[in-house]
Amino acid sequence: MAFLVCIYNLPAASGRCEKAKLKTDPKTKFFFPRSTLLVEIERRCSFPDCRAKNLVGLTRDEAIEYRGFDCTACERWNDDKVEGRELPDSWIAGEEPRPN
Repeated sequence: MAFLVCIYNLPAASGRCEKAKLKTDPKTKFFFPRSTLLVEIERRCSFPDCRAKNLVGLTRDEAIEYRGFDCTACERWNDDKVEGRELPDSWIAGEEPRPN
């Protein structure tokens, strides 16, 4: 990776520029954990006169506390729970991403 380096010599006031190669430390590595941040589950309203399809997005913390949803069509509460097979394996196992 080359950077433009400007050299300004005050006594001579030359102000010439030249290219110099500055090296970055090759040992520097970055880790960006790839983990599921949000899951979307599909539910049907439990009321026979509605039966509307509802998509519910949940973060990991919300999935733990999830107890139901408000129907988007009839706006009534539906008791519900999330089953383990609907969540990513890493959420169930309790794995935490590595710190940077």
